Amino acid sequence: MNGLDPKIDLTFLLNRMLQSVKVANRDVILKFDANVEIHIESRLVHKGQNYNVEWSYGAEWHFRPLLGTQVIGIKAEPSGTLSLSFSNRDSLTIFDDNADYESYTISSPGQTIVV
Repeated sequence: MNGLDPKIDLTFLLNRMLQSVKVANRDVILKFDANVEIHIESRLVHKGQNYNVEWSYGAEWHFRPLLGTQVIGIKAEPSGTLSLSFSNRDSLTIFDDNADYESYTISSPGQTIVV
């Protein structure tokens, strides 16, 4: 649990379009346009209009509504929790809940942010 620096600038995530989602046993990789990627190895919650799903292996179906949508809002908390709002009004909340390992990594050209 590293948390997020309150001064960190994550505005490069705004307007990024989610192009693909890769799912493995213990992680999820969100791939956006402009070579932006979020590699998640922690708790992840997807809120939609009619559902609130905590990701687990086998529940990848709930990412489908996000494909092709854009990030329109970002909320980063010092605790490390990151919430992304999408153009279809869904949201993803990524938690920094692993004391021993990285919870998630945000990569874009020229920078890598490890939480």
